[in-house]
Amino acid sequence: MAAASAAATPAPLEPDRDLGSGLSLSGSQTEIGGTLDTIVGTVKRAPEFFCRFNIEWFYRLITNPKRIRRQMVLPVFVLRVLKEKYLI
Repeated sequence: MAAASAAATPAPLEPDRDLGSGLSLSGSQTEIGGTLDTIVGTVKRAPEFFCRFNIEWFYRLITNPKRIRRQMVLPVFVLRVLKEKYLI
């Protein structure tokens, strides 16, 4: 009987992913945060040129230089993911 109840217990939620520099990723918060800001009008949409070439992030960096610290973490994160996926 105990085995049946253990099988019905859901797995614990995965904690936020720490990026090592005080930033952390948490599922839906990071996926839709920028989209919601654009929809509600908090942030202006990037010009068509930047959207067409998928470099809206560059427009955001130019217009808000304080973002550079967060942007610099992204290559480190990508390398960690690739290392974990392919080298371990």
